[in-house]
Amino acid sequence: MNKIDIIIPTYNRTDYLERILDYYSVSGKNFNFIIADSSRPENKANNKKLVRTYSRLNILYVDKFSQSLSQHLKFAEMVKYAKSKYVCFCADDDFIVPNGINSCIDFLEKHNDYSAAHGTYIGFHLYKNLLARKRFLWTFRYFNKSIASSSPIERLVSHLSDFTLVLWAVRRTDIVKTCYKEFSKTKIDPHLLIILGELLPDCLTAVYGKIKKLDTLYAARQYFGSIAHDFASLIDAKHTGTYDQEYDKFKSCLINNLIKLDNTPRDKMGIMINSAMEVYNRFSYQEHIMNKVYFTLRHYPKF
Repeated sequence: MNKIDIIIPTYNRTDYLERILDYYSVSGKNFNFIIADSSRPENKANNKKLVRTYSRLNILYVDKFSQSLSQHLKFAEMVKYAKSKYVCFCADDDFIVPNGINSCIDFLEKHNDYSAAHGTYIGFHLYKNLLARKRFLWTFRYFNKSIASSSPIERLVSHLSDFTLVLWAVRRTDIVKTCYKEFSKTKIDPHLLIILGELLPDCLTAVYGKIKKLDTLYAARQYFGSIAHDFASLIDAKHTGTYDQEYDKFKSCLINNLIKLDNTPRDKMGIMINSAMEVYNRFSYQEHIMNKVYFTLRHYPKF
């Protein structure tokens, strides 16, 4: 029985979907795949035909998602289809390396106090010059660290203060479902869903278990498909007056889950989260500004 469901969200990019399925057709036969399609009707029809050609892979194709559904609300719906012990998300233009996935599963099988595991990420760009000659350019991306404290509040503070990406990691399915169930209940304003919709489930993953960063190649993420430069930062939201109410929802959700596991007084939890969030805001704002500059100059990052 396969131990992991790889959930691939796709949106109007049949060529990328074909590319990732080609990749896994060689070395992904021990995985289950859930294709979550929110494309236009004509693209859904093409994608459905495409998926049928990969009959050697164990694929569940789900096309019920609306084009207008926010990405992170879509993630919350996607995990409901996961039935294996572990789950990971893989964007249709990225690659999660099979050897990396297997290493993470092996680690989690031996360490029940860990909720997630991943490894080294690279970013890549397929560059074509004026003569149509192609080059594969890459660089290291993200510098995640393990979070190994036995204290849920300390893990959360570590996650926010020294941000560790968890969205694409191998995670325990029961924990992921809990995280997205709690996230869905907060009903965050759509204006901030792009940021808090990713951050809150990641934070809850740290609350419910330790996070391991393995010394292995784990994922290749494609540049120049990102929308990181198009949405407002949390500091921008502070200036427009939309931050406080949504942050209160975010913090209340974290505290309500922390008190199930941690004896730290509620008011002290709030102070610790506020302090860590200020660090996160400063870091994410600097990254947000640099993204705007790099994408404007069209050489983000230096490969």
